[in-house]
Amino acid sequence: MIHVAKDVSSANIGLSDLELENIVKCIKMFVSKFETQYAKLNKYKISYKNLKEIYDDIVKNIANRFRDAISYAIKITANFLKSKELKVKPKLAFTKLLGDLYCKKFNLLGSSDSLENAQKNYESCLALVNDSGIEESDPVLLTFYLNYSNFLAGKMSKKEEAIKISKMALERVTSKGIELKEKSQTDILFLCQLIKDNLALWKSEVILTNNKMILPGQFVSKARGNNPDDKRNLLNNNIEFVANLVHNKPK
Repeated sequence: MIHVAKDVSSANIGLSDLELENIVKCIKMFVSKFETQYAKLNKYKISYKNLKEIYDDIVKNIANRFRDAISYAIKITANFLKSKELKVKPKLAFTKLLGDLYCKKFNLLGSSDSLENAQKNYESCLALVNDSGIEESDPVLLTFYLNYSNFLAGKMSKKEEAIKISKMALERVTSKGIELKEKSQTDILFLCQLIKDNLALWKSEVILTNNKMILPGQFVSKARGNNPDDKRNLLNNNIEFVANLVHNKPK
């Protein structure tokens, strides 16, 4: 199927939005197969020398196949984006996919150009969103908000920007007075919940950072001298801070 997608991407063939959506899914599944294999292998720890050499060769082989799969998928996706006939929604889906693929490439290889390309494509998506007219609760749009905010927080260390994007996504979904609980689509509810969970987590982390809270395990080294009272007071302050944070969630 992935080879069919490659052939179609190079041909000037008019495809419906549904057909293009299925091609995006196909590309994702193709890459995910190698990503899953690589992730599973990386969980193991081999200490015996002879076995470790064999294991390392297997991991290297899978990593190379994963890298090649990403590069192949990037080429196909980029080909589809060259089409001038793409409507806004498929264009958004392919541009987001390209950003996701470059993000995976960065995770695997750590190359700065992959990170820059991921950011470039996500920002292109953001520009498309503002003029797209796509329904605010569309899964394609919500998935973009989710992935882009994760990228900002995790890869770019920009949690406050990630918070801004997440809040915007949720506000737009409910902007017409439609409560999320009234939505019948499971995927929409699921995506919104993921965005809300991330938002709560990042808000908490930003508050902890701004208040310069000493995290568990750090209070001993931060306490002055070896006075047990100093250490106990620091620990109690942290416990009280966390308790207040839990019972008074930031808005």
